[in-house]
Amino acid sequence: MRISLSSTFVDRDAYGLVTIILDAVSSGELPGVEIAAVISTRGEGDNAQTDEMLARFQREYPFVPLIAYSAKRHGRLVKDPSDEVKDTYDRAIFEQLGAGVQLNVMVGDMIIKGPFWCHEIPGLNLHPDLPLSLGGTEGIYWDVIGEWVRRERQEIGGMMHLAIPTLDAGMPVAY
Repeated sequence: MRISLSSTFVDRDAYGLVTIILDAVSSGELPGVEIAAVISTRGEGDNAQTDEMLARFQREYPFVPLIAYSAKRHGRLVKDPSDEVKDTYDRAIFEQLGAGVQLNVMVGDMIIKGPFWCHEIPGLNLHPDLPLSLGGTEGIYWDVIGEWVRRERQEIGGMMHLAIPTLDAGMPVAY
């Protein structure tokens, strides 16, 4: 199965999520999986820490295609973007990705995919909480963890859910 991985590369944990999967594929722990590309929703110059991670990634994994396409510079970081805005950004990445990707795995990706992307490539999103239907919290991981602390939650979790154009609302695949 040809997959792509996508991340915003906001910190070393996001980097680690991507590289753990790449290393598992390389070692044969995930037989039958081929990494078509790694997608960063931050491009060069968006963030100094991300720039360092992307340079490190290219040194450590020169055999893995990297698509670093700035959501910031391409109008994607607006509050409540329309499906048209989402799709315009997603189509630009899709064109760079090429055909044959069967699944996109979002690990530390802070950009909600639009309808076009969700129709063309099924996606799984790693989310740091239980499904919403079980009392989980939507949002980016530091907000979710902050909410755990504020509410003094006794039960926490994580899930993989189907990526849909609505924040963290896709059907859970595992939790």
